[in-house]
Amino acid sequence: MVFRISLTKNEWRLLIGFLFLCVPLVLYIARSLDDNRLTSWQWVFATKGVIGLFVFSLLGVVVALPLSLLSFSRFRVLFLFLLSFCLGALFWSEPEVIVDAARYFSQAKHLELFGIQYFFREWGKNIFAWTDLPLLSFCYGLIFKYFGETRIFIQFFNTILFSLSVVLVYQLGKTLWDEEVGYCAGLLLLAFPYLYTQVPLMLVDVPTMFFFLAAVWAFTRAMQCGGNGRIILAAVLLCLAILAKYSSWPFLSVLAVIFLIYLARSPQASLKRVAALVLCCLLPLMMFFISQQEVVVQQIKFLAEYQKPGLERWGESFISTFFFQIHPVVSLAALASLGVALKKRDIKYVGIAWVVLLVLVMQIKRCRYLIPIFPMVALMAAYGVCRISDRRIRMFVVFAAINTSLVVALMAYRPFLLSMGEMNLKDAGQFIDTLAVDGVEVLTPITKEVAVHPKITVPLLDLHTDKKIVYQDLPVSRRELDNHATSPLRFTWEFQSPKFYENGNNVKPGALVVVSDSPELLLPPAALEKIKDFSRIDRFQKSTGVFLHQTFVAVYHN
Repeated sequence: MVFRISLTKNEWRLLIGFLFLCVPLVLYIARSLDDNRLTSWQWVFATKGVIGLFVFSLLGVVVALPLSLLSFSRFRVLFLFLLSFCLGALFWSEPEVIVDAARYFSQAKHLELFGIQYFFREWGKNIFAWTDLPLLSFCYGLIFKYFGETRIFIQFFNTILFSLSVVLVYQLGKTLWDEEVGYCAGLLLLAFPYLYTQVPLMLVDVPTMFFFLAAVWAFTRAMQCGGNGRIILAAVLLCLAILAKYSSWPFLSVLAVIFLIYLARSPQASLKRVAALVLCCLLPLMMFFISQQEVVVQQIKFLAEYQKPGLERWGESFISTFFFQIHPVVSLAALASLGVALKKRDIKYVGIAWVVLLVLVMQIKRCRYLIPIFPMVALMAAYGVCRISDRRIRMFVVFAAINTSLVVALMAYRPFLLSMGEMNLKDAGQFIDTLAVDGVEVLTPITKEVAVHPKITVPLLDLHTDKKIVYQDLPVSRRELDNHATSPLRFTWEFQSPKFYENGNNVKPGALVVVSDSPELLLPPAALEKIKDFSRIDRFQKSTGVFLHQTFVAVYHN
């Protein structure tokens, strides 16, 4: 199917440019439909007018014109990698805006301090594992151990995986169809504004996207071409994808769909290849699941009893995800590609569309949990966009989508995230590093009913400072645990503060840090007694005012 162009090329460019200018304006007007829990347009544009959005979108559309004339045909892989890395790095200044990062930091620090053997032996025991699998915390721990406990190394690592994901989308599209589809898909993955906000965070979602995509690409290559090297590579990447995150397991069912596609073409060869691949996976996976059997069984049971029904309460609408957090042109192109594939009877398309169909059928409505399938949405969109026969007009559509997405991410999302209360932890950590002290003591008093237990902020503060932290864990009553039994932030109440924060090394704290949910520090008597030793106080009180959970920090020092 080819879209017939009856207008002149310049007329098409004007029409497309006009439509791209209309899109952000329509979204701005309809922003009440966006119920995303982190970057809802209702929040990020609460203090921003539509004029700035229009002007910068116009600039983005204009810049897309000269970019559409460039082919980069000789070094597309390098271009995709460098472009995506530079764009991802623009967001490194944002704080850890999702408290789940505290778990991954504390898990990684256990490996850094006590070694690999301790890490796996104590996983789910002395190391609080919640519903996490160990792969990414293991990677983060190795980075801490061999490069240093500095956030910039984690951000560099995650941005590398993001850029490799863009390259892998290109390679997968090239493998399934042709280079042009792959190239457009790699570029269109940069038209997901929400994705930029996740790249610099110490979470597992962007790395899971990489390992899932790498497993799909390697499996497809192994089924298509065979060879011992390809089969072993596919097996290794599949094991890594399985050990990245539980929520990606349903998406891995796409491998069965891909296998069936190749089975219909060459039954004997496909059966041999998949049998060899499964055998290669069995030993390492069996070793892990047998050694961690008790922890894994408890986690899966807990996911079924708590996480699955919880998603119905914590979900975000598909309208929010596919029209606000993803550029709507990408989503509409992906939808249009379905008709193209049906008309062409393209069986390979089923393998890509499967995970998106799975999301719709299973009603997975948490945007962050959908990050692993974003590359498949980009591939579907590229499949549709590539029906535009004129390459320059096609690339104008692609670059206009990227540029207008960047406008939203840089103009609205990034400033909003920089104003969140979590920024206070980052600012306080950097300030503490300027003090001439060996360590600091942290207090997390609870002075009112709160949604998040403030002790979860201690690892996040630790991530942002090089000073030693001394902290005494607060006991949580059974009543408090019961009150938060169905909360999406339940883990903050069950979180076991690592013992390495106890003052085992007799570090004398030279400052006192108080982290509270209220800007008015209503300190208990014990805390009031401690602050008498300090003559100065610096407060960090940024707040968006839209979240129930607030983080305010006060640093007492001399």
